Amino acid sequence: MFTINHWFHRNPLKSTALVSFDQRTSPSSTDAMQICHQLRQLRLDILQLLCNPTLETAHIRDSFDKYISLLTGYVESPDGSSDDSKLRYTTKFYWSDSLTKTDPITYE
Repeated sequence: MFTINHWFHRNPLKSTALVSFDQRTSPSSTDAMQICHQLRQLRLDILQLLCNPTLETAHIRDSFDKYISLLTGYVESPDGSSDDSKLRYTTKFYWSDSLTKTDPITYE
């Protein structure tokens, strides 16, 4: 018989550490500040949407698509070159492995 612990380990939607998109140094442009603010707000909105089981998946998918679009702009250079965005390494994402209880995995 499966318990809630078994379900959690197989659930693809595991929580991450809080990501506030606050900059260690202030962004040099208003576009960068706007991206950071929108990412922070969309992330909070998505987390609230996931807690509501009555919402249709299309609404969650739209918010998620906007978030991924902004996150892509956070990582890639805005001018389309192969260089990384200056914002790319200002925020770290942490996930922990709930099965092996190892140290959190860090992604930049």
